[in-house]
Amino acid sequence: MSLLITSNTPENDFATETKGLNRPYSYRNNLNDTLKIPAKSKVAVESVKINKSGNLSINRGTQFGIYFGENIVSPQDNENVLSLTAPTYILEDNENNFTGNTDDIAEKIQTAGNRALWHPNLCKTTNGTTNPGFTCVTNRNASTLDFLGFKFGITHTDETKNASNISANWTAVDDLSELATYNSTTRVLTNGTGIDRAFVGTDYPLNLTNGSFSCSISVSASATFTELGLCRYLKVSDDGNSMVQPPYSAENAEDYFDYLVRIETGGDIKLLHSYNTSLAPNPVNFTQQEINYGTTLNCVTDKVDRITFAVSGEQVSVIAFASSTATTTILANGQNASGLKNLKPISQTTRWLYPKIYLRATKTIGINHFIGVDVNKLDYFGLAPQYVGTDPTDTITPQNQIGLDWWKYVIETNVPDLLYYATQIDIGAGFTKMTSRLSQIGLDADKQINYTPTMILAPANNYLLTDSLNSQYLFGFQGRSLVNVPTSTGPASPYTETFISDSVPELKATNSLFVRLKNFTHNSVNFAKSSSSKIIYHIPSFSNSGESTGALYFSPTERVYIDLNNPQDLYVSDIQLDICHDDETLANELQGKTTIVLHIIQ
Repeated sequence: MSLLITSNTPENDFATETKGLNRPYSYRNNLNDTLKIPAKSKVAVESVKINKSGNLSINRGTQFGIYFGENIVSPQDNENVLSLTAPTYILEDNENNFTGNTDDIAEKIQTAGNRALWHPNLCKTTNGTTNPGFTCVTNRNASTLDFLGFKFGITHTDETKNASNISANWTAVDDLSELATYNSTTRVLTNGTGIDRAFVGTDYPLNLTNGSFSCSISVSASATFTELGLCRYLKVSDDGNSMVQPPYSAENAEDYFDYLVRIETGGDIKLLHSYNTSLAPNPVNFTQQEINYGTTLNCVTDKVDRITFAVSGEQVSVIAFASSTATTTILANGQNASGLKNLKPISQTTRWLYPKIYLRATKTIGINHFIGVDVNKLDYFGLAPQYVGTDPTDTITPQNQIGLDWWKYVIETNVPDLLYYATQIDIGAGFTKMTSRLSQIGLDADKQINYTPTMILAPANNYLLTDSLNSQYLFGFQGRSLVNVPTSTGPASPYTETFISDSVPELKATNSLFVRLKNFTHNSVNFAKSSSSKIIYHIPSFSNSGESTGALYFSPTERVYIDLNNPQDLYVSDIQLDICHDDETLANELQGKTTIVLHIIQ
């Protein structure tokens, strides 16, 4: 008789690296010598030790939300701020139900969370190091690898991560096939299309932690006017040829800017924003409103040769600079005690701002700098409807449904409730901060936007769009709808905030497991697969101590021996073992260390 002790790793340590040949559900052990198994032998499982992660089940209705804004404390409500919750389904559109191990569920939660960040300074960047985006991983005991819940991460980048990202693509608003020419060496933008046009830089949204857009200009007394500023995403027209202004704007797409400096014929500088100009808010009156910034500057007489837009949180600043006299004039900064002298604050609808310039035919303008966010997989036209085929009667379908820009999602999907809230925010119907333009939020001491990243897992009083949220038990935060106090905050920029489950979500172990001895001469039959098999043992659903998940030990009270069918002595130098499901797929829910002891008799 022989006792064969096997393990996926020789160290008696649950935390040992278990990849490749050391996987806990599929491994190989080698002998320095050759083992002789006598003729006409039989094999049975003497004992099994595994660490089993149970399963979690979710359905299409499982949702959570991410909120990035001011904390709303009674008697305040959502109309006192300019931020909304972004609900997200954990499952994809084509999934109704899903059961998986904790790592599978964590992966789906992470994907869903990244769909609902809705702010460029929260989103994953192309390099993934400036900002990793929303993260979710399983939290395990360091020794036993028992599941303890989930570990969530939200990062909002600070000013020290700002970098120059200037769009190389400047698309004409009136004709998407026309582009201005940008020289990345000289940073000069040229309208060579033959007619006066407005162009949008579509590669990067502006960084809102003191990110800036600055243009060098040269204006003579006889020059015709130029417009430059910042603009939200403009929807593509149904024919796919041009851009369209917001549905409640009185301005057309070429004239529409959220924030605008107009240099008029003769050089006078005008400061404007798109704003509701009616005392009784009405969408028809969402139009350009001029800001009285004081004594009018003139590019010619005051020698202004640079205009800069900068955004810090909700505060929008516009600065005029004359290099010959080193004179700086702040036209607005969002901090004036008189709201009439402030530009409208950044809100849920204007968090993604792109540079926009109106240029006369053959004219040029210098892009001094643009501090954009290099958002991973950003596609300005990604949600724009496109015709399938060439027949204009063909169905229009949305492409590349990347949920990054809330306004873009609202305007492309045309969900009535969301469009209602977008309209209410923009025209200041009840959203008091938009009407007053006071108490605008800037950056905190760490040069981050002074907002609180929050996961919302259940309906929360005072927060709109939370009635359908239902993930507090799945996430391990029973009794908490708002999760906004981090377990820890990273010690250095970009200051990732980590949230760890309060309690362990309840796991269920629903799959039967089997031991498969791959390289011996026995045979068994798996009728579930209608095929022959190498399975030698069915692992019970519950351990000897009555547990179904975590660290488990099994030892059969009566061994079932399988004939090795070896009429002659069998010589082996290695042993290959799997733990699998009844369909013989590998049991990848196992973690850490696996030990299987086999018993051979003649």
